[in-house]
Amino acid sequence: MTDVTPIQGELQAQIMAALWRLEAGTVEQVRGALPSRYRGAYTTVQTVLNRLAERGFLARTRTGPAIVYSPKLTEAQYLSRTIQHTLASASPDARQAALAQLISGLRDSERADQTPDGRGRQGPERQPQVTVLIAVLVGAAITAPHVLRLERAHPATAAVIWLAAVCLRALVALFVALFLVFYMPTTTLFDAITHWCWHTALPVVTSHLGLSGHSVGDVALLAPVFALAVSMLSVCVGLWRATRAISAWVRRTSIGPGPQESLIVGEHDIVVAAAGLRRPRVIVSAGALTSFDDEELAASLEHEHGHIARRHRFVLVTAEICRSLARMLPGTRRAVIELIFHLERDADRWALDRMHDPAALASAICKAAQPRTSTAAVLLTLSGGAVTRRVRQLLEGTRPGRRTRLDLLATTMVLLVVGLAAALPAATLAAVDEAAQSSPVRHCPE
Repeated sequence: MTDVTPIQGELQAQIMAALWRLEAGTVEQVRGALPSRYRGAYTTVQTVLNRLAERGFLARTRTGPAIVYSPKLTEAQYLSRTIQHTLASASPDARQAALAQLISGLRDSERADQTPDGRGRQGPERQPQVTVLIAVLVGAAITAPHVLRLERAHPATAAVIWLAAVCLRALVALFVALFLVFYMPTTTLFDAITHWCWHTALPVVTSHLGLSGHSVGDVALLAPVFALAVSMLSVCVGLWRATRAISAWVRRTSIGPGPQESLIVGEHDIVVAAAGLRRPRVIVSAGALTSFDDEELAASLEHEHGHIARRHRFVLVTAEICRSLARMLPGTRRAVIELIFHLERDADRWALDRMHDPAALASAICKAAQPRTSTAAVLLTLSGGAVTRRVRQLLEGTRPGRRTRLDLLATTMVLLVVGLAAALPAATLAAVDEAAQSSPVRHCPE
């Protein structure tokens, strides 16, 4: 094509723009790529495609039972040749004036986006590279706590790292669900897998059942989102019920005030715990009062006051909610267990900083170590976490390491969590807009 006449009509222009984006496509694919206001009947789009092919704009190739249309020239070639066609009959002075006005009319940003050879900077092509880079960073951040030895790290730093890892897992699950619901249906792979109808897939079925692979695929993509919602709802309900149950148990068994602003409950087992979310209190059982000596009791109560002062209850509630979203990702359960361990280390350090004997605290932990049926998020017990590891650190006199390079890792992971959480609403809006612009209206062949 040495000479090109301009495309006539808005529908022809929209169809050519869709094909320039798709590079090639069938009538169904082109129709699906059109904006909703231009998405006419199947036969209308087919007629316009055939007219464009007859005018030399498109090439037609038969692929099986379908005809694939592809542009014969790029959008840039079309623009340059139509301008040449328009200016061909003009005088030299008029051509120079028109070209000068056209160049001066370009926005500064459009001229800045041009490389020295006249081509665009290919900004959109960098977007997949940025996405891959972010994915690599998130994957490395999630994996890092499982590889590093954090037992000697400062307990607060280690707890932040493990909490950030759990939060990143939850955000990954949300972004995967977002991709499946909004982006996956716009891909050619999804269309190829689900483009079938019962009456065409099964020749013995002669009637149109109204059920296609597209509807089945859409329902299948909603299944992970439904599973995430059910999991999160069940955890929230479980936390609420556990909070109410513990509050009722404390009211039913409480005897009176105890040492160090604690509350004594009539329980024969050894129980020393921080109970409650909004107004937490340290509770100590009658069994603990009779089993502990004075130093063991003082150290254990200070340990539980450390949980309250450091607001560990809110950390564990956040971790439980994130765990409900990331339940299907491998390593999530271990991440929550490690987080609880380091929160217990932090409470142990709180007690030791108040001049309590490590051996007395270790002895109290061993005495309280027995199976319990409470929920960790609302009842932080003295024997929580990995008892053997905690006792070994207390008896060995291991002091936490200095907060140096691991602090940088913790800060980086927190920034990743904040960045991804802030990007989630914008990504959702962009996905909804993409689905509205690109999702095709499909018809089963009769």
